[in-house]
Amino acid sequence: MTNANGAIRNVNFIALWDGFAWERLGRGVNGAVTTIAPSFDLNRIFVGGEFNEATNFDLTRKPANYIAVYNRAYHPNFALEWDVFGSGVNGSVNIIVPLRPCPPGSASEVLPVGGRFNQAGNKNARGLAKWKYRATTPAPIGISLGIDDIGRSSRGSGNRSGRGSGNHRRSRAVAAGINIPPCLPGLGKSSASADEILFDNLGFRESADLPALPYMQRFSLNVYDVENLNTPTTAANVEVTTFNPQLLVLMGVDDTTAYARNPEGFYTGETVMLHDLPILTDNPGEVRAMFVHGVTDAPAIDIVTTSGDTLVRGLRYGAVSGPITVAAGRHTVDLLRRSDKQKLGTHTFDVSNQANGYVTPTLSGFLDPAANQNGPALALGVYEVKLTPVTSVAEREVTAPASFELLQNYPNPFNPVTSMQYSVASDEFVSLKVYDVLGNEVAILVNEKKPAGIYRVNFEAKDLPSSVYFYKLIAGNFTATRKMLLLQ
Repeated sequence: MTNANGAIRNVNFIALWDGFAWERLGRGVNGAVTTIAPSFDLNRIFVGGEFNEATNFDLTRKPANYIAVYNRAYHPNFALEWDVFGSGVNGSVNIIVPLRPCPPGSASEVLPVGGRFNQAGNKNARGLAKWKYRATTPAPIGISLGIDDIGRSSRGSGNRSGRGSGNHRRSRAVAAGINIPPCLPGLGKSSASADEILFDNLGFRESADLPALPYMQRFSLNVYDVENLNTPTTAANVEVTTFNPQLLVLMGVDDTTAYARNPEGFYTGETVMLHDLPILTDNPGEVRAMFVHGVTDAPAIDIVTTSGDTLVRGLRYGAVSGPITVAAGRHTVDLLRRSDKQKLGTHTFDVSNQANGYVTPTLSGFLDPAANQNGPALALGVYEVKLTPVTSVAEREVTAPASFELLQNYPNPFNPVTSMQYSVASDEFVSLKVYDVLGNEVAILVNEKKPAGIYRVNFEAKDLPSSVYFYKLIAGNFTATRKMLLLQ
């Protein structure tokens, strides 16, 4: 394949267009591809043809026997991998049709396969077979946070009992309008819509694990008071467009006239937000953190360690910070008003047990409880995102590749961390640098001699503006440049 810049891509019978350029699916397969089909949940790509082997980026070879699957499921760093269907079939595959069986709520997928074969696994097939397996959940999973300051008003008597009085409202979130794929044809079944409870009975300063959310499908998020499930207290239309885990945040007050206004004029009514979680840090003993500002009467703040290091700048109410990396341990920070650096409080958070994981340090409560019906005072809590930890993957060397290569960064677009992989076929001095659209150098990622191998390095752009950037690899006489998009 040839890209617009003239770069030739050796894709080995199968390629992916990512919106910018042609990309490999791993190292491809070793024979002709005659059919391609996506799974119903879009987490897999099924491939059939005249091949008997598929190779991953790290040169791991899988005996594919005419049919293979490319997994697109989320991995905290960089995971798109080939896998196999048992021992496959004994002849070429010409057609694959992914179907979801009845009932619609089933998580099993049936994969009819046709071709020039007479055996599938250890069964006689005569040119037609089906593979049944349990579908994987989509990548967007994470946690929800009930960090809101919502007070429930007893309007009949004129008395209001805010969250500070202990009469905290508990919430239920429902994903509505999720389309269920059709059942097997000919059975009189059709697509339908379903509602799914994402969390139930979630209270102030509580968190809950989220189930898998639909990918590339717009749906409604409705939040209810569990004591009144007839009318949602807040709603939002959302669409998950990445394979990253998701952070759902519920914050605000039910009656904006009953509580102090935000000093910067931001809306403080009930709000539900969905945020991407970034890739994990690749350094052992570190924690990836995103701070959440849910204090309705507080201004934009800087979060500064007692040693003077600024962790977050200008975090306003209702916002989630970009990802930062902190050491696993106990941290004490000062909250400074952004406008004049006045100290608003000192708080401690402990992430000693979250090495190589995600946390969301969250500000909730009120800066001035007396002005907010004596509600809870401002506090900093930490919520852990329960994902499987991964070991370090940066600068990973494996068997020497046959050629020099620079792969497209992942994810792309990114915010603000992305991963790049490159191959060095012989011992060379390697330079990997990032440039803006004007050609100015903005980062040096690698600048040293490297032995032959495959490497991966992360790029964090938290201090750069949203824009198109270029990264350039020079290794001996080999030069390659790729484009990436930062969306802050």
